[in-house]
Amino acid sequence: MAAMLNKKVKISEMIIEEMKRMLREGELKEGDKLPNQYEFADQLGVSRPSLREALNQLAVLGVVEQKPGAGTILKSGNPDLWFEQPSPPMLDDTEATLELLEARNKIESTAIELAAERIDKSDIKALDMSIKKMERYNKEDNLPEYYKEDINFHYLIAKSSHNRYILQTIVNLKILMSKFMKESFEEIPNLLQNSLYHHQAIFTALSNKDKKGSIKEMKNHINDIELQIKNYYKNRN
Repeated sequence: MAAMLNKKVKISEMIIEEMKRMLREGELKEGDKLPNQYEFADQLGVSRPSLREALNQLAVLGVVEQKPGAGTILKSGNPDLWFEQPSPPMLDDTEATLELLEARNKIESTAIELAAERIDKSDIKALDMSIKKMERYNKEDNLPEYYKEDINFHYLIAKSSHNRYILQTIVNLKILMSKFMKESFEEIPNLLQNSLYHHQAIFTALSNKDKKGSIKEMKNHINDIELQIKNYYKNRN
């Protein structure tokens, strides 16, 4: 693997490519339990954090399954089916940013529609706690914790849909959103305050099991983000 070293390529990406090679050459096969992270990192000549990052990416794609206490199992033995995730969009990438918001609008509208039908008391309690944290972080002007809780709030909505595939789709989407959201909150005035208002409105509708209202508030939230980002692009040029 040392021959692959290239500063322009992330170590985690090189690890994934090396695992593909090992599969093609028969060193690994579907169903194998991977060595523990200490041994595997040493075998590949990489650090454990880089290996962990690579395995987390593969877990999101369903290539490996990480079981606490049982290790990491290789679930997909065909490396040609290891679809790569698109790179997390940043504000500088206008096309990718708007595509991501378009995807959010469609996917999260479906998630909240199901959530409004199926949400239970424990779901509402978790969302209420999340809103209270966002209110506190907003008051403290604690941006890093706020956008983390923002991501968690949307995760909890997906969880309230009680559909594991909707939940996994939202998890994948939020992985792409995290870096983009951090930069957006830092660069765009009033986005934080508007965000809190919309999340409060979403929670109110959802806790009342108001399906139409929940969908409307979610769309209002994402449309507002899109409008502010388009204005940001317009003013920047």
